[in-house]
Amino acid sequence: PVFLSPAYKASEFEYNLVLKNDFNTNGHTQWYYFQIQNMRPGPKYKFNVVNFYKRSSMYGAGLRPLFYSAKAAESAPIGWHRSGSDISYSRNDHNYCKGGNKKCVRPYFTLSFTLEFPHADDRCYLAHCFPYTYTDLQAFLESLESDPRVRSMFRRKLLCRTLAGNRCEVLTITTPRPVQDPAARASLAPSAAEGAGGVAGREKPCVVLCGRVHPGETNASWMVKGAIDFLVSTAPEAQTLRD
Repeated sequence: PVFLSPAYKASEFEYNLVLKNDFNTNGHTQWYYFQIQNMRPGPKYKFNVVNFYKRSSMYGAGLRPLFYSAKAAESAPIGWHRSGSDISYSRNDHNYCKGGNKKCVRPYFTLSFTLEFPHADDRCYLAHCFPYTYTDLQAFLESLESDPRVRSMFRRKLLCRTLAGNRCEVLTITTPRPVQDPAARASLAPSAAEGAGGVAGREKPCVVLCGRVHPGETNASWMVKGAIDFLVSTAPEAQTLRD
C-alpha cells in the first residue's frame, strides 16, 4: 500500500496520519490507500488524516472511507465496503506554502473518523475509492483483445512508458472500414482486414477520453473502464458513436 507517510500514535486508540503528496506534483493530497495491522476487536480506533489541501470535501456530506478486511473476505463474501463513524472534515492549526511562495500561507484540513475492527490478527485496508491497479488495467485490455467481436473495432498501441516503466496505452475504438482490394485483404490478419477508418467515403470526427491524471485517482479508472465497456458494447447508441 502507498500514499501514507508517518503515522503518529496520539493515544492508545488514536492515530494521526500524514499522506504522501501525489507523485511529480508541487503538492496535492486527496486519495489514500494503506494497510493496518495489529488491531484488536472491540475498541473504537480513531484516525486523523491531517494534511488534506481541499477546503471542502464529500466527507462533510456523508461520504465514508472504504474498508477491507482480509479475514472477513475469507469467511464471507464481504469485500470493499464503506465504513466508519463520527466522520468530520475541518480546518486544523497547521499551514503550508505551495509552489515556494512563502507569503502565501494556506491551512491544512483534517479528516477524522472512527473504526471498529471485526477480527484480531487481521490485515485491513483503508482507501478513498475502490482500488484499480495496473494489473487490473492490463487484464481488462487483454480481455478486450481476446474477444473476437471486440477485436474488430478495437486497437491498442503503446504511447510511451511512465516514469515507473509502465505502459501508457492509446486505445482506438471505431467501426472498421473494409479493405476493398481482395488481394490486399487476403494478406491481412482478420482484425486488420477491416481497417480502422470507419464508414468508407467520409472522414470521422475523433473524440479523446483520458483518465487517471493523478496517480491515486482510481475513481477515474473505473469511469473510463465503464466508458470503454459501453463503447464496445452492442448497444445501438454505441454503434452510432463508433460509426
